[in-house]
Amino acid sequence: MRIKHGFLVCLFISGFGNYYTQSKTIDSLLSVLKVVRADTNKVILLNNIVKEYKISNQYGEALNYCQQALVLAQNLGYKSGIIKSYTNTGIINWYKGNFSEALKNYFMALKIQEQINLQNPQDIEIKKSMASTYEYIAIIYFTQTNYKEALKVFYTALKMSKDINDKHNIARAYNGLGNVYSKQGNYAEALKNHFACLNIYKELNDKKGISMSTCNIAIAYHEQGNYDESIKMNLQYIALEKEIGDKSTISNAFNNIGLAYLANGNYNEAINNFNAAINLFENNKENGDLSFSYMNLGNAYSKLYKKKEAQQYLSKALTISTKIGNKERMKDCYLHLANLDSANANYKGAFENHKLFIIYRDSLNNEETQLKSLQASMQFDFDKKELAAKAAQEKKDAVIAEEKRRQKIVTLLVSCVLMMVVLFSFFLFNRFKITNKQKLIIEKQKIVVDQAYEELHEKNKQVMDSINYASRIQNALLASEKYIDNSIRRLNKKSHKG
Repeated sequence: MRIKHGFLVCLFISGFGNYYTQSKTIDSLLSVLKVVRADTNKVILLNNIVKEYKISNQYGEALNYCQQALVLAQNLGYKSGIIKSYTNTGIINWYKGNFSEALKNYFMALKIQEQINLQNPQDIEIKKSMASTYEYIAIIYFTQTNYKEALKVFYTALKMSKDINDKHNIARAYNGLGNVYSKQGNYAEALKNHFACLNIYKELNDKKGISMSTCNIAIAYHEQGNYDESIKMNLQYIALEKEIGDKSTISNAFNNIGLAYLANGNYNEAINNFNAAINLFENNKENGDLSFSYMNLGNAYSKLYKKKEAQQYLSKALTISTKIGNKERMKDCYLHLANLDSANANYKGAFENHKLFIIYRDSLNNEETQLKSLQASMQFDFDKKELAAKAAQEKKDAVIAEEKRRQKIVTLLVSCVLMMVVLFSFFLFNRFKITNKQKLIIEKQKIVVDQAYEELHEKNKQVMDSINYASRIQNALLASEKYIDNSIRRLNKKSHKG
């Protein structure tokens, strides 16, 4: 069971470590809150205050400021603020173990994100935000051991992240898939996804991501029963966290190493590591994890038949679990106490503790039944939304496809017209060249004809001149002959008269 909790810490805190910005003190933030105007900056400030209360485990105050941020963001119509407020509320309820309320808020955030995405499907940031929300939802399903739905939603987040090449969300989705497969006993797929996650974080040089992946690989090895590899990877994880300078989760690794030694029967080494975890938990005042370490330590002492020490630490674990209202932990504590009393022949104590174990077990089973009913209802709504979004997207795709088809037809027609214009222009150009060529030939022929005509005209002139000259000569000759003839006639007349 500890491994399950350790997985959730690595997945959520390390996997989503960029969710929170640099920490400021609550007092300074509250001082600013008194003077800030009621605008979007105030919504951001309220959500930062939520962050600080969450870090200090003051969940009641955190939820109070979540509600203030949500109301103001809704009044302003500030959708990013509304989404952040719903998400923060989901996170706080997740920490409190109120999974139904966490899911409710995550789905409210997702609904707004889907609306924005439908209005602007090219907005990469909203797709990143949606992928993160899907991962939060998948974590809840995992926590509820609803591995089928967890896989489905993690794969949805993975696909969306791959579509926009968001490597950080891709890595987180791989990490979630690895942990789900590990819980299903499919360790080959689990380690495949974990190492895929690890490689991406190495590519991004994300040391916190590398550390988180190492932690979850260690957990997968533990659940596989490969305790030596689990211990090895946990030691690497501790070294990485020390290098980063973050000791807040090293205690988890010590706890997991202790569980590996406990499973191997090396109870003394288990006790050493549980004590190391307890020292870190006490220094960090992480009571929830501290109760689990106390319970593990008490269980280890029980294995060594050290009743006094076992009773002491199991009682401490029960006190802290009762104080924080962790029914799951209380159930386990009562079971360990019942086993301890039974081993020491304290049958009355064993009966009382076992009875309390049954009460809390049944209570949790009833709550689980109610959660499954609510989950089924939410899943139905989720599927409806998904189908509606898919139908809307298909409609948009059809419109886009039709528009592309029309554009293609128009482009084809324009291309045909242009081709015809080009061909016609080419034809006209050729005709123009032929016409010019023919014109040149005609002009040359005209010149030749004109020259021939001139030569002929000249020759005709010469002939006519010759004819005229001959005619004049002839006329001259004809005139003399007439004169002679007339003269002869006159002579003849005179001779007759004489």
